[in-house]
Amino acid sequence: MEFVTNTELRKTLGQHLSQVRFGGKRFLIYRHKTEVAALVSVRDLDRLEEFDR
Repeated sequence: MEFVTNTELRKTLGQHLSQVRFGGKRFLIYRHKTEVAALVSVRDLDRLEEFDR
């Protein structure tokens, strides 16, 4: 998993989305040095939701 700040993500969202969709990457998003969210593929999200069931 890679790390990105929310400021950087705003500037490069299209690039990050392509890396997630086509490159299988995952990103942990930080704001003020705190983890706030993750950017993952729809496939990964489906797996997470299945796990929650």
